[in-house]
Amino acid sequence: MNPKSDCRPLKAAFHALSGRLIKTILYRDYRKVAGRLRPMRLEVEDAIREGERTVMDYSDLGVVDTPDSWFQKNYLPRLK
Repeated sequence: MNPKSDCRPLKAAFHALSGRLIKTILYRDYRKVAGRLRPMRLEVEDAIREGERTVMDYSDLGVVDTPDSWFQKNYLPRLK
């Protein structure tokens, strides 16, 4: 977590059940979107394939209402 009082994450590590590190995500370039700080850049570092990484830059974020029905089990087949 960020040592600042806003508690925004800066880094997350993902491990396999064995404990082996799979990937690390760095959260960068925080900006206000709809009144909340959001990372506009995510850097995913692959720990298994050394040197491999993915960078996701977001440029046009917005807030969209999500219907409660999307979170029902019977809605899942529609997502295929």
